[in-house]
Amino acid sequence: MSSDPLVNPLARILGDVVVQVLRRPDVIEAIRAVAAPSAPVEPVERLLSKKGIATALGVSQSTIDRLVREGMPVAVFAGESKRFELDACRQWLSQRGRRPTTAATNGTHREIDVSDVIARAGLVRQ
Repeated sequence: MSSDPLVNPLARILGDVVVQVLRRPDVIEAIRAVAAPSAPVEPVERLLSKKGIATALGVSQSTIDRLVREGMPVAVFAGESKRFELDACRQWLSQRGRRPTTAATNGTHREIDVSDVIARAGLVRQ
């Protein structure tokens, strides 16, 4: 803080004036007019991490890996990291239908039924 005795009273007076001006209805309306967007803004769909898409679809991250190997769309690759669009993944799952995924193996194969994944994701086969 400054040791100048005039700075603190001056700052307090200016602060009070600014507060009074900002409370005036005409000033509030002018700020709203400038701050309001002139055209509707399209919402940007948030990209989800592998963990995020797994949570949204109610499956494990390993199932997401298997689905990606089968062709589930990845919106963005950032090095080893992938990002997913929820709507695109749900559409792909809906078109894919209810069939099991095949887990990566070390000599043994195990099939996993994804019908429960589709049901938990709120998808209906058309």
